[in-house]
Amino acid sequence: MVRVFIGVAAWAVLVVVLAACGQPSVEVLAAEQLIEEQLADDLGLVLDATCQEPNPPTEISCVADDSAGARVLIVGVVGADELSLRTLNVVAADQIDLVMSSFAAASAELALPSGSLDCGSVSIVVDANDMFSCQFVAESEHVAPVTVTVDGLDAADPKFSFEVALGPDVAAEGIIEHVILPELGFGDSRAICADGDIGGEPFSCGVLLDDGRLLEFVAFDTGGAIEVAAANVLRPTELAKLDAAFADTVGAIGVVIPGGRLDCGADAVILDTTNSFKCVYGAPNQVPIDVTVTVTGLGTADEAFGFEFAELTP
Repeated sequence: MVRVFIGVAAWAVLVVVLAACGQPSVEVLAAEQLIEEQLADDLGLVLDATCQEPNPPTEISCVADDSAGARVLIVGVVGADELSLRTLNVVAADQIDLVMSSFAAASAELALPSGSLDCGSVSIVVDANDMFSCQFVAESEHVAPVTVTVDGLDAADPKFSFEVALGPDVAAEGIIEHVILPELGFGDSRAICADGDIGGEPFSCGVLLDDGRLLEFVAFDTGGAIEVAAANVLRPTELAKLDAAFADTVGAIGVVIPGGRLDCGADAVILDTTNSFKCVYGAPNQVPIDVTVTVTGLGTADEAFGFEFAELTP
């Protein structure tokens, strides 16, 4: 909402000048002039105003079309020596920061990746449904359209709600940042995905950690839902199955160490370029040995683990 006002001195001048023109009432002409000059300048728009004759005499209503074809709705109060007008469907440029802060508060619930809302820097005319359009720009530079709905625009504290049309790439980045990374213990990191198409081929995503290591993921649209699979990361819950796999391996060569177990730590494991990582096998009264674990087909039905280690003796 934007308000404009013409006080006693200027109102008196308009009464004298416009009354002599033999045109529509002074109130109508004054309101149209105020809109096309002062209000348009305040909004940063070019406006062509049309006002109705005051009815009742103290109330006036106007519309003003901007150069893009949007229509601004305006109402006003006519006094004995003043005229004040206010818009009904405009988010003023100085209110855009309020839109941004509202969006920031809602972004976690929306499961969006790191990025920002772009609504431009000029006043916005909302449509008949109290909506207007912005766009979300992720740090990866992927863009998603955002529909903003306003509740109580003419109030001192309007409320904004947001609907984001997520593409597969932005959705995958959000899933990685809000779901997968916190589970892996890397919650402050940022995801970047390749371009993804709805119903298209799988696409890759990556997360560069502060220490220079790269987490790799594969994402794909299953037709209404986005799924993300790790390409080089084993979650802590997945490491538990390695102990049984290793026991099968050493058992196959006829070696069983009572009480022995494979310890790969409690944190997520990032595979190196050979898809391998290090663990330790130990048991009571035994010297621990280093075990190199190699993974093939991670996250697929063909997932398998290979183990390299020094000779074990019971």
